[in-house]
Amino acid sequence: MSMFDDSAWLSAHRRSEVFAGQAQQALVRGQDEQAVHHFLQAARAETEALQSLAGDSPRLLGIISVSAAALLIKAHEPVEAQELIEQLLQNPDLPEFAAEELTDLLEGLQLGPGHGGHQGFGNSGP
Repeated sequence: MSMFDDSAWLSAHRRSEVFAGQAQQALVRGQDEQAVHHFLQAARAETEALQSLAGDSPRLLGIISVSAAALLIKAHEPVEAQELIEQLLQNPDLPEFAAEELTDLLEGLQLGPGHGGHQGFGNSGP
């Protein structure tokens, strides 16, 4: 089955995009708590998309992997983000570009707030 025949990952990814858009709108309105809630919903949907992916597109695996991790960071879930990143980095099918981006996200998490870490609402991910 081709990745394009499997609508489960695409449906979950589209839900993630909707939630991420709602989070961005909440940020514009200054509703940070609501934004965090929507980022978490987006992260959950993107993680579902990741788990539903067929194994025939390493590039797509990389893109969705980075997106899921970045959304968890934006949702202020650093422990969950770190666990996901560490798990993803062990996947031999993960493309090099994604491994590099995930490593950067992981290093930012380990530095923490105030040291260039990715704890806030930066521009990482969707």
